[in-house]
Amino acid sequence: MNFKDLDRLQNRLNKVQRVKQPPTLRMLVVQANENPPEPTELDEWTMCIQVEPKVI
Repeated sequence: MNFKDLDRLQNRLNKVQRVKQPPTLRMLVVQANENPPEPTELDEWTMCIQVEPKVI
């Protein structure tokens, strides 16, 4: 393999990586004393968890 072949393969790999790049997943943890975010502020890749207070 020469440098032209390597360069061509690298270009193909770069194209595939751009197309197949997965979305960024996020998780928001909201404590019991905090207000949860509005549903309009969240996207489909964000999980919001509200921690409930301890029951004694």
